[in-house]
Amino acid sequence: MAKTQIKPLLRKSKETSTEPPGALPIIGDLHLLKGQIPAGAIADKQVPIFKSRQTSTHCFLLLYASFKMRTSQTKNSKKKANVDKYGVPEPSRALPIIGHLHLLGSHGQTPVFRVLGAMADKCGPIYSLTMGKHRILVLSSWELVKECFSATNDRIFANRPSLAVGKYLFYDNAAFAFSPYGQYWRDVRKFATLNLLSSQRVE
Repeated sequence: MAKTQIKPLLRKSKETSTEPPGALPIIGDLHLLKGQIPAGAIADKQVPIFKSRQTSTHCFLLLYASFKMRTSQTKNSKKKANVDKYGVPEPSRALPIIGHLHLLGSHGQTPVFRVLGAMADKCGPIYSLTMGKHRILVLSSWELVKECFSATNDRIFANRPSLAVGKYLFYDNAAFAFSPYGQYWRDVRKFATLNLLSSQRVE
């Protein structure tokens, strides 16, 4: 349909459309549906062409998000395993926002470690998962775990993530349990070991 034909229809719909009365904050016109089909519930009280807050912006965003999730899932399902920017493989079928979280809970009574083992059979002994905005590295080989905690790489994994509770409640991660790895943490650990956790203090 040409643009010259669409513009008169849009202009006519704006002139004849009415908004259902009684819109509430946050939920808008949802209380008018009352378990009925959305189109029939409001069209019985208004003209067939009506203007509703749900059927304008919210429904469009919902349809757009569903379409993007579906296309993303279709593209990922065509590949056995994707590879991130670091060269680490990751399982397919990752969804926007939640990542691979739905794959861990979609197997019924299957334990999570068996689900991770099945992913390792497809992706290899090392792969990554996306949990929301966080990237998780999964190791399924004791050789790789031993290498991570060797004398060369143990300091990389000795650090702690920065949490809001440690920043605002414990004076910018000054507490022993929240402080990042470094000289300050070593000094606090030495002080706690000698003055608080020694055998004489414990007794």
